[in-house]
Amino acid sequence: MTKNRLEAFSDGVFSVAATLLVLDVKLSEKDIHSNGELITVIHNAIPNILTFIYSFLVVGIFWVGHLRIFTLVKKTNHYLIWCNIFYLLTIAIIPFAAALISQHPFFVTAVIFYCIVLFICGIQHVFLLNYLERHPDLLEKDPDPLFFKKTRSIALVGPVCYVLATVSCLIYVPVSFLFIVAALVFYIFLLPRFLR
Repeated sequence: MTKNRLEAFSDGVFSVAATLLVLDVKLSEKDIHSNGELITVIHNAIPNILTFIYSFLVVGIFWVGHLRIFTLVKKTNHYLIWCNIFYLLTIAIIPFAAALISQHPFFVTAVIFYCIVLFICGIQHVFLLNYLERHPDLLEKDPDPLFFKKTRSIALVGPVCYVLATVSCLIYVPVSFLFIVAALVFYIFLLPRFLR
């Protein structure tokens, strides 16, 4: 498989995962006869909407990370393809985890399951980096000696936040959301400073 086909397949999986997220954002099917009832229905949909927004951004973060990794890749081999497929498998599970937490946002099991899925996605990202570090023949050029160390440290911020979210969830569920959001804030707003 060529690098282009691998990237095309990967982009397709990311697109499908992002699209599936929106299917869980739906209003109640009961008939609405007043503005007050409509406000109630919209209010009840807020967890679904917030979970969609957050999870869409998470898929976007993983897509950006995947894109950055594959700008370095010159060619693929059997094991890189399968590393990538297992990575995409975890991305494809995000919509299910998001649907679960949007329906039961303060249930410990739903939050822990969501955190575990995101943790596995982050670790798969690290595995992909590690494989490429051990096989420089697959890269366009030899990166800076500190590149993989720095990139791996950045990639581990998310998994660390998800572990902290899981542990804090066992104590007080709302606190876990602070760690989940912290990972998002880091990758969207703070990451450029660490890439310099």
